[in-house]
Amino acid sequence: MTLRNQLLLYLIILHLMFAIAGVLILWEQHRLYIFTLEAFLIVTFLVGLYFRKRFGLHLDIVSSGTELMQEGDFSMTFAEVSALDLNRLIELYNKMIRSLRQERLRNEEQHAFLQKVMQASTTGIIALNLEGRIVLSNPSAQIFLTGSETEIENKGLNEIVSDIADKIPQIDIGKSEVINIGNHRKLQCMHSQYYERGFARSFFILIELTEELRKTERTAYETLIRTLAHEVNNTIGASNSILRSSLNYAVQLEEQDRLDFTNALTVAIERAENLNTFMRGYADVIQLPEPVKKQVDVREILNRIVTIIRPECVQRNIEIVEDVGKESVFKSIDINQFEQALLNIVRNSIEAIENKGTITLSLQKLNDRHQITIEDTGSGLNHEAEAKLFTPFFSTKPNGQGIGLTLVNEIFSRHNLEFSLERNSNDLTQFSIWFD
Repeated sequence: MTLRNQLLLYLIILHLMFAIAGVLILWEQHRLYIFTLEAFLIVTFLVGLYFRKRFGLHLDIVSSGTELMQEGDFSMTFAEVSALDLNRLIELYNKMIRSLRQERLRNEEQHAFLQKVMQASTTGIIALNLEGRIVLSNPSAQIFLTGSETEIENKGLNEIVSDIADKIPQIDIGKSEVINIGNHRKLQCMHSQYYERGFARSFFILIELTEELRKTERTAYETLIRTLAHEVNNTIGASNSILRSSLNYAVQLEEQDRLDFTNALTVAIERAENLNTFMRGYADVIQLPEPVKKQVDVREILNRIVTIIRPECVQRNIEIVEDVGKESVFKSIDINQFEQALLNIVRNSIEAIENKGTITLSLQKLNDRHQITIEDTGSGLNHEAEAKLFTPFFSTKPNGQGIGLTLVNEIFSRHNLEFSLERNSNDLTQFSIWFD
């Protein structure tokens, strides 16, 4: 029973008791008093009903306000009435409702803004619930994990087939690590926590670092190479000039000393020239001009590469398998740079095989994209080498300079081509280049 009905019942019982008592006491001798008492009781009952109604307004406001807040309706406010005490309640309610309405509007606007930022951001964001399932992810995170904008919400990281999904749960909370994700790409992954309803939940931030690291590395090795090349060229130029001039004095020596003197100076000059050539190899990387692109048939370039390397392969007993098809594939590229990059890759394959093996060059179309594949049966790549591929000055060869793949990286990056070097499912070393 509501408080209003309890008050009504109280008034009825109270006045009924006084009415009955008045009749029993005054009926015999003072009937006029009975009518006066009954009139008074009727008036007090009506006054009680009036105050019950006034009091009920407070309850109506509280009840209606409670229902509106339960329904999440913050658009309704109450008009002021004549009762001052009730107006204070109405004013307080209206102020609270306006504050809640503004707060909800602000939260909705902020939520909409954050949603747009997440959708447009190149940074991947993943949030998990208490069970470790994904409750929030943006398109960038979906691409990092699955390679496309695939819906991954309500999935556990262990249900997603991805190296990133396997590695990021192993990162300690509050820490970040750089993860290699294939195709010579690097991803910075940060693991942190947020609180919802008092419970800590994990979230991950994934940031692509490949281009930033490449620019930083390029700036660093360009500065180093320029400094070294300048000093080496100046020193070698002066030194060789002096050494060649000194050869003129060979005729003044005794015949038994002349040959040793000449040989010593000649070797010194040759070593200096080799050092100069060595430094020019590095300088060629940083002095690489912007590609001059034109439409060329990629199939013809591959055929020419095979023609160039065939004699060396015959000497080393290396079989060349060419699978480029008969249909022309045109691409806008700098033919000289592209050919040089492919030659570097194939020569790496030859040196990895050394003697007796197979190199396969193929050109095929997969999923509306063309793919060039250079595969060899050489010694392959270890995990340490895979992590450092395309790093300036790194080489797996005993006397390598580490500029071959650096040059390849520069050429393909300037052509905006996607490429990778890895061991394939057949445990063979495979270099792949993709283009539309």
